[in-house]
Amino acid sequence: MGNVYYTKIRNLENALNSPYFARIDFTEKKHSDLQKIYIGKTNIFDDDLNVAVADWRAPISSLYYDGELGEVEYHCLD
Repeated sequence: MGNVYYTKIRNLENALNSPYFARIDFTEKKHSDLQKIYIGKTNIFDDDLNVAVADWRAPISSLYYDGELGEVEYHCLD
């Protein structure tokens, strides 16, 4: 179990220098506000426990890997 924590701590320390490697800008249909999703090697949360940087393996990251310029679809469950 200690090895898991060591890996997580190492990943977070590495994220201090380079927290993300990609950014997705998108606007939901029928909404005008631009949302920015940052993708990195590990999840990083803000002070309110909102995701500030999404792990590259998170479902939302599929917009980066599978998407292309223009319209894309993404379905999430609340």
